[in-house]
Amino acid sequence: MGSKITHSNDVKWQDQLNAVFAQGQGSPEKQLMTMRAVTAITGVLHEAQLLQLRMWGAIAFAHTTWEADIDVESKTVTYTVEKKKRPINLAHLVASLDMSVHWMLGDNWGLRVKEGTKTLYEGARKKKNVNDERRARAGNREGS
Repeated sequence: MGSKITHSNDVKWQDQLNAVFAQGQGSPEKQLMTMRAVTAITGVLHEAQLLQLRMWGAIAFAHTTWEADIDVESKTVTYTVEKKKRPINLAHLVASLDMSVHWMLGDNWGLRVKEGTKTLYEGARKKKNVNDERRARAGNREGS
């Protein structure tokens, strides 16, 4: 099960994203963190998360056409770009995109960037440290 996002210059995705955030409470960042928790529990992405992935794709791959597949079961976001001359800063753009995906969806999500069938980048999922989780839970109990 997944979602597909196709790049389109005629879609006013920024207006759509602003409208979604205007309906919620708190900053857009706080709302995305709430959605991150809901995604972790339900396995469903919110419209605002999909729009954010569209916006990030439009920034990272402005040099070409692209498509994104979001596989919730494998927790993978795959951007497939058309083969064209790559920008000099593509590695930096992809690294930033990878950090953003982890921030918005969680450390157990991965990013893959493909050019046709060739994989250009496959980011590692960050492993959770069990001791860090135990310390966080203990700290929450002490603060209660």
